[in-house]
Amino acid sequence: MRNQLLTLAAAVLIPGLAFASPVAPATATVTLTGSIGNACHMGDLSSSQISVGTLTNSSDGTLAAISGSPNTTITGSWCNVGSKITISALPMVAQGYSGSPPSGFTKAVNYTATESGWGAPTPSDTSQGTTSGADSGSHSGSADVGTAEANTITVTLSNFTAPVSGSRLVADNNYQGTITVTLTAAS
Repeated sequence: MRNQLLTLAAAVLIPGLAFASPVAPATATVTLTGSIGNACHMGDLSSSQISVGTLTNSSDGTLAAISGSPNTTITGSWCNVGSKITISALPMVAQGYSGSPPSGFTKAVNYTATESGWGAPTPSDTSQGTTSGADSGSHSGSADVGTAEANTITVTLSNFTAPVSGSRLVADNNYQGTITVTLTAAS
């Protein structure tokens, strides 16, 4: 009780002590920074192999019509910045036939590979195989996308042709071609 009386007396004798305003708290501000680099990720292929079936007409040995539109998808692809997508198609070539084919025959089947689902215009590339199976062209099917993108990429095959119309395909149980799809982050 005595301490309370002394505090009250001090408050009366020292004006403003009892009614002093509280002291403002001190503050500091910290800014957080970070960065994200340009990145692209190619997702998962639904199938890493596309079978187009029997390639020849049994009646004359020429290239048969390929039914449907064989395709595969790449799910879970993304770029966190604008990007470029490129597709490149190499011809289907007889893998076990050695040497050059005789006149009127071919070791190659050409086709067009088209990418859809990632940007516009839709890029495509047509393989440029010769009758000997060599690739004779450059490949530049690409499209630029100006913003970040996350989507499923679909690769569809069409327009199967022999390098020389009417050529017969050499017998081989293994004709193979490759399609390469590349995502590149804009710099």
